[in-house]
Amino acid sequence: STKAIGSRAFAECKSLTSVSMGLGVQTIGKMAFHGDKKLKSIKINSKKLKTVGVNGFKGIHNKAKFTVPKGKASAYKKKLNSKTGVKRSMSIK
Repeated sequence: STKAIGSRAFAECKSLTSVSMGLGVQTIGKMAFHGDKKLKSIKINSKKLKTVGVNGFKGIHNKAKFTVPKGKASAYKKKLNSKTGVKRSMSIK
């Protein structure tokens, strides 16, 4: 299974609206989803997420919703912060 999403892996994918990450993902690289303006639904299935790179989600939809595993919301909110491009208008549940 995939353990990392590389830097700029899905950057500037203008038509990408949703993404679902597998159980093994531990790392989301720098600018991985940078500039994906229509990206509104992000599902992180992994309970092992360790790092999210700088600007990993910068420029995605302002009302994007992150869905994370049960019991991981508070821990993942610390990783999905303003340095990664996540704004207060976005939700993490």
